[in-house]
Amino acid sequence: MDCFYGYIKEIKGNRAVVKVSINPKCFGCGEKGGCGIFVKREERELEVFNPINAQVGDLVMIDYPEKRVWLFLFLFGLPISGILFGLYLGFYIFKKEIYALFFSFLFLFLILIFLKIFQNLLLKKEKFLPKIKEIIKEEK
Repeated sequence: MDCFYGYIKEIKGNRAVVKVSINPKCFGCGEKGGCGIFVKREERELEVFNPINAQVGDLVMIDYPEKRVWLFLFLFGLPISGILFGLYLGFYIFKKEIYALFFSFLFLFLILIFLKIFQNLLLKKEKFLPKIKEIIKEEK
């Protein structure tokens, strides 16, 4: 997944804001798992961990931690699980569709609030952020 590269736009302590572009070779790549996000838009700003102290204007390669992919796949399933649990609970306790619908929306809402709080906690930890892998030397 070395398809991501971009220019550093701003430095914020040990993080950097990078204007990310997709490599034209990646459009035909078989590993579009993460790249598919960027195919629709050619550029996007992304906050990344900067362990190699790259500076503003540097062209850098960005690496996504494998832990992040699996964690967010799990978190993506939580709202669906909340809806199904609410349906089950509403039918099991009250035996009526209206209560099942109410509990489905209730658990969906509660899980979305939990995910918003959890997202803010995760973004504070560098191990879950994409990181700058290397500075790419440009030929002039």
